[in-house]
Amino acid sequence: MISVDEVGQLIEQLATKLSDSQLNSQSVPTAVQLASELPFCYDTLHFEQWLEFVFIPRLRDMLRQGQLPGAMQLVPMLEMRAAERPDVWQLFAILKRFDELFAC
Repeated sequence: MISVDEVGQLIEQLATKLSDSQLNSQSVPTAVQLASELPFCYDTLHFEQWLEFVFIPRLRDMLRQGQLPGAMQLVPMLEMRAAERPDVWQLFAILKRFDELFAC
């Protein structure tokens, strides 16, 4: 069974790792960028921006409401982004854990 506490800790680990690794964004995306309808806002944001400005806030909101997300596959997106920005591999262990927790 998935622990809400464990998910909360993972969210904070991810936020900290983004910041400590200097993968966090220097500016907030525009409303238009955040309104993308494609998965991971692929057409408007870099993956690490999506994590910072969409994924983390949504998960925090869900936890506050006592909800948990469904299945996710973050590692394949990380792999795609790593082709352009290899330093995102620093996020691998945390994102893999999210994928494992929420596997179907």
